[in-house]
Amino acid sequence: MGGFQTGGWGYPPLAQNSGSGIVFYVLGAASLLTASVLGAINIVGTMVYMRAKGMSLGRVPIFIWGLFAAGTILVVEAPATFTGALMDLSDMILGSHFYTGPTGHPLAYMDQFWFLFHPEVYVFILPAFAIWLEILPAAARRPLFARGWAIAGLVGVSMLGAMLGVHHYFTAVSDARMPIFMTITETVSIPTGFIYLAAIGTIWGGRLRINAAVLLVLMAMMNFLIGGLTGIFNADVPADLQLHNTYWVIAHFHYTMLGGVIFTWLAALYWWFPKVTGRKINEFWGKFHAWWFFVFFNCAFFPMFIAGLEGMNRRIAIYLPYLHGINLFISISAFLLGAGFLIPLANLFYSWRYGPKAEANPWGSNGLEWQIKSPTPYVPFPAGTEPEVVGPNDNYAAGAKEPFVWVSTPSK
Repeated sequence: MGGFQTGGWGYPPLAQNSGSGIVFYVLGAASLLTASVLGAINIVGTMVYMRAKGMSLGRVPIFIWGLFAAGTILVVEAPATFTGALMDLSDMILGSHFYTGPTGHPLAYMDQFWFLFHPEVYVFILPAFAIWLEILPAAARRPLFARGWAIAGLVGVSMLGAMLGVHHYFTAVSDARMPIFMTITETVSIPTGFIYLAAIGTIWGGRLRINAAVLLVLMAMMNFLIGGLTGIFNADVPADLQLHNTYWVIAHFHYTMLGGVIFTWLAALYWWFPKVTGRKINEFWGKFHAWWFFVFFNCAFFPMFIAGLEGMNRRIAIYLPYLHGINLFISISAFLLGAGFLIPLANLFYSWRYGPKAEANPWGSNGLEWQIKSPTPYVPFPAGTEPEVVGPNDNYAAGAKEPFVWVSTPSK
């Protein structure tokens, strides 16, 4: 189709000069946004209206709260960006002037675009946060610390995240808008802190059993902490005017998304692998991969902070000679990081076929999914019974009662 010149943003007026490729890009974006909203309504509606017997909101598993917080972002904010995509499309093919021409307002498109697409990063990280809080209590044999504050943190990030996308273009907005969005952006660190304190409080004083999944969670916490702290400089207007569009931003983004989300995704693959397959992964190669991934991830992306401060712009093919050495080091590290993905790929495929058989609940988790056979049978619950929730599933205190009891299914 000839491609398009705007990158992943679709910004007008450049979009209107990019040929047929941008039209199909916008159609694809609108379709994905529609699917995202429908999926989010499904998740949010299921939690609100289809909870198990006895499962009050205070007993909903923390991972489901993470999905709920992510889903509400999409339900509330995706329609604005979807509408922006359609208006952009109308300017391209119908000749309207929402964003172009003498009456158009290109910044209005940026407002609509970033209204979702900064909170979109929270759609990724909120379930990851919740996975931390699902895995760590079981690994530490401790109740989830400050559960109510952890839930408030997840919901708080979701709510504040809706209001700060303008920091993506401080270089293009009026001075009056800058302090407002700077303040909101920096405020989002408060509910994020609730989540970190819940995680740290959970493992504090516990005897943490370090397997590959737990190791990856701890590494994700460290990576995201670096990403979050460096994000403060992006939120601060005077610093951002210097750091905007440099490799500092690339490093910050990847410490949150790759360092936080992808590390957690791999941890979740390892953690729930026995439930899906009935077999365990090879722990040696799981831990070897975690350290490989952690070392070369930091070797690839931490130098980008330095390169950004030294004036390395992103989205360029040629850089100044004095930046050659650090870019070479980053490139070698990135290739080794990418090669590291082959380790879990081989481990998961090999373990699926030849790994040691797993007992029904190898981690001693209180989650309902771990109270049935592994792999999950087609009919999960014993005939004539269903679970009734009598407490939160993340209370591992000594003497705590089981969070579920089995009751007879009412006859139809």
